[in-house]
Amino acid sequence: MVGQLNLDASGGCLQIEFDTHNWGRCFLLAKNRTYLGAESKRYLVEHLLARLEEPTSEPVGELAGRPVKWVLSLAEGQSILYVSAENSNRTLHWQNAKAEWIASLRLSQDQWQQWKQQLGQA
Repeated sequence: MVGQLNLDASGGCLQIEFDTHNWGRCFLLAKNRTYLGAESKRYLVEHLLARLEEPTSEPVGELAGRPVKWVLSLAEGQSILYVSAENSNRTLHWQNAKAEWIASLRLSQDQWQQWKQQLGQA
């Protein structure tokens, strides 16, 4: 491991470990440490910044009565991240390879600003 990001949200943390080849392994830190999957550093940073900044893409479905939009898909662990937005807050929804919802993390505007700063320096 060369570098690590800990992106904190209410309910857990998205941890990304980067290796010397700029491959990022993603983990969900909540009740346990859950491996989500991996992708290139560029893919992770670009998708998180662009798709969480203004979740304007078309909804791909609903969860708890709210429209959810696709953010990114990970190789290896095959997890998918979706987002729903309410006012300036975002809720991040993780789905595993079996299409089971495994976690929802609330991301306040302040937390999002911290994520942007960390991702911009990655």
